Amino acid sequence: MPSFFDQELYRSDIRTLQDIEDLKWKSLKDVTGYEPFADSPPWAFTIHHTIAPIYLHNYFMGDMMCDQMRLAYEKTGGSEKGFGRFWKEKVLDQSGRYPFLELYRKICGGDPDLGAYLDRVIP
Repeated sequence: MPSFFDQELYRSDIRTLQDIEDLKWKSLKDVTGYEPFADSPPWAFTIHHTIAPIYLHNYFMGDMMCDQMRLAYEKTGGSEKGFGRFWKEKVLDQSGRYPFLELYRKICGGDPDLGAYLDRVIP
């Protein structure tokens, strides 16, 4: 898709950012049949599946860990206003003192776990 888009970009009379956006969606539809996404496009799209699937693994791991850290924060009774303090004290101030997994266990109270992630993505 990127090379088709690039070719069309050079051939087209582009005057606005919207022209580029429209051309991107036209190219995507011509190649894949996908229509423009609504307000939330997928964060890991086609090219990741074909040339670098390890990125998908890393994205999923990051999502899972963020959800588990969110639960750890909520268990402290924290409010949104206090999240910065939680992050600074529990994560940033401790970084480098412990190996990653040990720090993660200290913050979240256990090993990485799909539970919080699945509760969010499959209500």
